Amino acid sequence: MILAGCTTRPATEEKKNDIPAQSQDKQALDAMLRCMSDESSVACSLTAEGSITLKDGNSSQSGHFELKSKRLQSISMPQRVDSLSMIVTGPFGITGAKFLGAPDEYQFYNAIEGEKYRGRPDPKTLQSMTGMKGLTLESLSDVLYGLAPSASIAIGDSVILRSVSEFRHVLYIHRTSGILEAITVNGKLPVGNEKAKLTIIQYERWNHSVGIPNTGTMPKADIIISYQGLYENKDFALPNFITARSGSTELDIEYTNADQNPKNLIVKIKMPQ
Repeated sequence: MILAGCTTRPATEEKKNDIPAQSQDKQALDAMLRCMSDESSVACSLTAEGSITLKDGNSSQSGHFELKSKRLQSISMPQRVDSLSMIVTGPFGITGAKFLGAPDEYQFYNAIEGEKYRGRPDPKTLQSMTGMKGLTLESLSDVLYGLAPSASIAIGDSVILRSVSEFRHVLYIHRTSGILEAITVNGKLPVGNEKAKLTIIQYERWNHSVGIPNTGTMPKADIIISYQGLYENKDFALPNFITARSGSTELDIEYTNADQNPKNLIVKIKMPQ
């Protein structure tokens, strides 16, 4: 029982401003991208616990989780490290699963069945564990921190910013691969050189080419990630509730305790031999 998302590029790349973009208001678009990049660059590490529920069709499993995550090396050294450990316990404190992931290797222990898995955390492996297509370990980190996966813009991508209302805006990203992503934020767009104060509330991804209609509704996305509430906003805005949906699979996470950017964090977990 892990988390879902898509890909994200290193924080050091997110600050590039020489990418061509399409928008009715390029100044507002630049401010929005800068806001997301700034938030990403300070989301370095996290320790947390709470409740987790995995639903698939008519079945549902719930438990308590404890996690340690190191997403960036540090604020001064923003290289991606994406190390994550998670322990899920069920009723009476019985361990149900353990997960330890790093860019080059993962370990997963199913305590109920007594099975242990080990290998590279590629999208195919993560999909088999979560039922969600197109996952990477970077995306697990991003979503746990309340960030939008794939927020950085690459050369060739097409970007459109549309406002639904004064306080609701959607950033559409057409990737060169044909994938469409949409990031919905809440907040008022800045005027002039004001700094944007925006909160990400939803991320959507279509794994195939989809047009953006001028009016009407979009087809249902292949992956939908929703962020609700605010647990803490010390170093970065950490949501209270995170919901990830893909097909008939839904993963719900609620934080009940969290510490942002704890000092000298070491991500490790004891696995059975």
